[in-house]
Amino acid sequence: MLKKITWQEGKILSLKLKDNLYTLVQMRENYYLQFFDLINTQDTWSGVNLEKVDPLFFIFTSTKALKGLAISEPSSDEVRIDMRPPEKKMLRAIIGGNYGADLIELTDSFETLDAITLKSNLTLTDDLDTIYKYELSGMIGDPEKLQNRLVNYFENGVNWDKSKEFLFKGISAPHAKKLSPTK
Repeated sequence: MLKKITWQEGKILSLKLKDNLYTLVQMRENYYLQFFDLINTQDTWSGVNLEKVDPLFFIFTSTKALKGLAISEPSSDEVRIDMRPPEKKMLRAIIGGNYGADLIELTDSFETLDAITLKSNLTLTDDLDTIYKYELSGMIGDPEKLQNRLVNYFENGVNWDKSKEFLFKGISAPHAKKLSPTK
C-alpha cells in the first residue's frame, strides 16, 4: 500500500481490490477521478494505453478514499495516460421534500457549485437511462464503498452507485454488461 498519496493531475494509481484483482485510476482535475474498464490479476501494467480503454466512471473523491486500495504508481513508461476530455455531465442530488437529482454540466474547472443545470428533477419514468449513465456529483470518501462498487462491477458486470437508491425510490440496479477481458 502507498503510505502517502498526493494529488497530481494525470497521476495513475494501481488499486488492489482483492487478491488477483487490480485496476487503474487516473487523477483528473480538482479531485476528479477516472476509473477504467480494465483489470489485471497482478500489479503489472506495462504497455497499457488508457486512451484505448473504455472509461468506467468519473467521480469526485479525496485521497483518503484511495488509502488502503492504492498500492503503486505505474510510471509513464508503463502506462500512457488518457488525454480524452473527461465527462462533465453529472447528477446533482436533491435532498429534502422531494428526493431525486438534476442533470448538470460541470464548469471547465470541474466545479459543481457553478455547474449548469441541463435538466431539473429527473424521474424514473422519463430519465432512467440518464440516471444510470451519470454519476452523482458528491465526493466519495469511503474506501470500502468504492472498493465494493468496483469489485461488484468486475465480478458481476453491474456498474452501480447504491446511493442512487436513496434518491430514487424504487430504482433497481442496471442490467449486467459483458465484462472486458483482463489486460
